[in-house]
Amino acid sequence: MRIVIAGAGIGGLAAAAVLGEQGHSVSVLEKKPLVSELGAGLQLAPNAYDALRRIGVGSEVLEDAVAIERIEIRDGFTGSPIISLNTDSQYCNYFGSQYIVMHRGDLQQILLRRCYSLDSVQVIAGSEVRDFEEGPLDVVVRDSEGAEISADLLVGADGIYSTVREFLVENDELQISGHTIYRSVVPIERVPTKFRQRHVCLWAGAGWHFVHYPIAGGNLLNLAIVVDNGASKLAQGIEATRAQVLDVCPEVSPEILSLLSLGTGWRSWVLCDRNPIDSWASDRVVLLGDAAHPMLQYAAQGACQALEDAITLGGCLRDSEGQDPSAGIVKYVRVRQPRTSRLQADSRWLGDKIYHAVGEQASWRNRLLGSMGQENLFGVLDWYHRFGGGDESYFS
Repeated sequence: MRIVIAGAGIGGLAAAAVLGEQGHSVSVLEKKPLVSELGAGLQLAPNAYDALRRIGVGSEVLEDAVAIERIEIRDGFTGSPIISLNTDSQYCNYFGSQYIVMHRGDLQQILLRRCYSLDSVQVIAGSEVRDFEEGPLDVVVRDSEGAEISADLLVGADGIYSTVREFLVENDELQISGHTIYRSVVPIERVPTKFRQRHVCLWAGAGWHFVHYPIAGGNLLNLAIVVDNGASKLAQGIEATRAQVLDVCPEVSPEILSLLSLGTGWRSWVLCDRNPIDSWASDRVVLLGDAAHPMLQYAAQGACQALEDAITLGGCLRDSEGQDPSAGIVKYVRVRQPRTSRLQADSRWLGDKIYHAVGEQASWRNRLLGSMGQENLFGVLDWYHRFGGGDESYFS
């Protein structure tokens, strides 16, 4: 099939690699530079690594990633531990691989190299899908220069502000969370030794949380602080001063203050998502990743689900007859929609009830999490950290 993919983010490039490997002719259109430094850190649970391994880049990913030894949540005021999950050999044996973190740009580069290695894939920067017209035999895609491309399938992987989605979904308002995230990265040599561990550490406060972990092969420490500040307007990558960041949460533990003080080049985003929808597709157009199911970052599953999408779409299209992708699209949406809809809802719940809990809600959280042992946590995370939630229909 002739396939056009809108967007060269993680989901779009992963889909291109999967579909190109199957022999489809794939053109990826991306309006921005192919790799952006903005956003920085990325958490990848075993379900994401499973997908990356299937794409054929597992070894490359492990070379650039940091394998995490522990995930912990601490009280943002006192610094006291609330819960800790060892992601050691027992975790790896249970879930099938490690929990890893890496720079978003590093992962995009790996996926881009995989696409470049396939003669059937071309990635075109500085071009975007503006609109399209769907017919019984093809979909005609018009790019930003007015050129027309005839394809058998259009995949909208163009993110939360997806142009392709606008043509498929009505009454679809962006949901502004009222939460603002500030991000920075710090060279690891500037970080106190006790914060250089291979840990994902989340500090939970009243209406805010702070998370840090190493990226770029352990050479950088990724910092991110999220506050419920009632933000009502979109903001993407806005520069912020250190003083502004230190002012957003005046009552934090000394450890947090010391790390925030190290940050430079801070930028902020207002976090958004969209409500789950029943279908992301028509006969020859389908959505993937944030274009289909944008979610808040609290479950750390956004990139993971885009990668699951890519693998699943490839599997569903493998059995399509001739140049007609409709049957494969129907199966893809049927398999993926329930899982991603639940994750969209769970991500909102985690932000509200766990990470940003206040008062008695925070006390309930601490009692709940503090009562869980390692085996309890494995059970809770099983559906989240396994590819497709362990659903074998993904592979049939």
